[in-house]
Amino acid sequence: MHRALLLPFLLAACDRVSPEEQARRDARDIAMVEGAQRSLPPPVPLNPQALDPGALAQSRCTFADPAFATGRPILGTAANGAAMRFGGQTQVFAADAGSSRLPGQTWSRYTGKRYALRLEPQPTLATPTPSGFSDQPRQPAALTVTDDHERQVFEAVGDLTCS
Repeated sequence: MHRALLLPFLLAACDRVSPEEQARRDARDIAMVEGAQRSLPPPVPLNPQALDPGALAQSRCTFADPAFATGRPILGTAANGAAMRFGGQTQVFAADAGSSRLPGQTWSRYTGKRYALRLEPQPTLATPTPSGFSDQPRQPAALTVTDDHERQVFEAVGDLTCS
């Protein structure tokens, strides 16, 4: 009877692998898991639409690109947030207070649930002043939107207009 109880343990002992073989198996398994975690679906480009006038009511600055929405604003920014419309939905973004200040008490970066955006005035295209940018209400700027994996899904150069 004691032999019958020991049989499973003896069989398990026969199935042992060397430490080197176990290390190889572990490395292979880890590589497979990491590979699966790195595989992302391709980024989906965004096609922004003009913002509704209601979404622009609180905006201190707007961004418009003639190539999109017939030149009407596709982004509205304020001191604590921003709004952009794509996919038939208005997306809301929170201001990144650690980013650079822009005219109109707005910020250069905003973060949303699925996307983040960066707004960069283009000083090489604007009239320089001691403060760094022109005091004109409209100045050239670049807008970049990234997805939740920090991949670029939209980019445009247009006009930043601040009140």
